[in-house]
Amino acid sequence: MSPSKYARKSKCREPVTFYLACEGTKTKPNYFSDCRLKKELSLTNLKIIVIEKHDTRSSPDHIIDDAVRYCKANKIKPSKYDKICLVIDI
Repeated sequence: MSPSKYARKSKCREPVTFYLACEGTKTKPNYFSDCRLKKELSLTNLKIIVIEKHDTRSSPDHIIDDAVRYCKANKIKPSKYDKICLVIDI
């Protein structure tokens, strides 16, 4: 029997991971930390990781620096399955 043309090509599915670097230190991370969006939409193949801030600097340059520092420290590179996003008010 030949395989179905709709058969999954990959044996396993890697979850898509979003790394979020937020402008704020308290409120904005709370928007994402409980992953309500993930629960409401039943997104079982999604991980949301909020990058912690250790100071109150909130300019876009500082948020980018935080994201870069976190990614270097954890050896994370953007890929098909990993996305790095900035959450900034304008």
